[in-house]
Amino acid sequence: MQYKLSYLFFPVVLVKKKSFLTRMNDSLLHLNSLGVKCIHYLQQRYNNLDELFLFACYMWDPRHAYVIYFPLVFYFSHSIGIKVLWAATLSEWLNLALKWLLQEDRPYWWVSEDSDGRELNLTLRQFPITCETGPGSPSGHVMVTTCVLFQIIKALTEKQGILVKVGGWSIYAVVILLVGIARVFIAAHFPHQCLLGFIVGIGLGAAINSLEVTRLTFWHHCLVSCLLFAITMGHYKAMQIIGYNPNHALSLALKWCEKQEYVHVDTTPLYCSMRYVGSLVGLGAALVLGKKYKLVPVIDVRHYILKLVTAFISIFLTRVMFSMVLPEEVIYLYIIAFIHYFLFPFLVVVYVPLCLKLCISRFS
Repeated sequence: MQYKLSYLFFPVVLVKKKSFLTRMNDSLLHLNSLGVKCIHYLQQRYNNLDELFLFACYMWDPRHAYVIYFPLVFYFSHSIGIKVLWAATLSEWLNLALKWLLQEDRPYWWVSEDSDGRELNLTLRQFPITCETGPGSPSGHVMVTTCVLFQIIKALTEKQGILVKVGGWSIYAVVILLVGIARVFIAAHFPHQCLLGFIVGIGLGAAINSLEVTRLTFWHHCLVSCLLFAITMGHYKAMQIIGYNPNHALSLALKWCEKQEYVHVDTTPLYCSMRYVGSLVGLGAALVLGKKYKLVPVIDVRHYILKLVTAFISIFLTRVMFSMVLPEEVIYLYIIAFIHYFLFPFLVVVYVPLCLKLCISRFS
């Protein structure tokens, strides 16, 4: 795998600055070797905490930014909820773009696939959520969590005193650290990949927080979605043109995963692209209907218990929709994924608030 990064970034510079690229490649191999030793140490030393780490990976899965944290926040704050969904979509898109650019390995296959990994003679444990099917850097869990949680913590602490600010951002740091350690523990990422995810995530989170995304129209949502999808497909075709297989990571996952049932199709890069494209278009359309039928005042009702109940109803209905068995045919898989993520904002923004509005009018 020597000069893998070089072929993607600098096909011309490869000839002129081979010594620099060799040093870069050697540095990456050294980082990977240290990372595998770190993972092995964590798995041996803290094997009794595996349930905690698996729970952290599950709770802060990028999918949950859409189907749990967006509806939960949206009913308490219309504007922050929209920012949460925008943060989820943009951070996942940028994460995919960086993964395809960097094309780094994941520990669970590198330790067996690469000659330097085999020389370490270390065995890493695999878990049901270890075998993700995209390149490894930066960590999507860390990056999306950092970006999304930034919107929530910033909103909660913005007008508070110093103690609340310190407490809120301390919780933020602990969550990000726990997610990063958890991803390293299950051998899904090297430590430096989680660090990169944090750096990019917090920068993107701050940028999104400064934007007035609540003022965007339906056509803005469509335009951004089309632009993100066009860049993704252009990147995909560019890799094919230069002779690199965009699904190379999937092949490695199938080759080195201990159990085939650990390999999940909904972790492939193209499936993730259906998620952010469908969500943005769906959000734009749902907000138009929400304003047309004057559902925002219902969402902003001051009864916090009612808001919480409404959020849990939305989360439950969304999870029921996503529990549908996915087809095995790839093209249908992506179509269903797009439809799912296009429809779920309607559940949150239109359907559940509309039912709530009808109930309130009926009993008042």
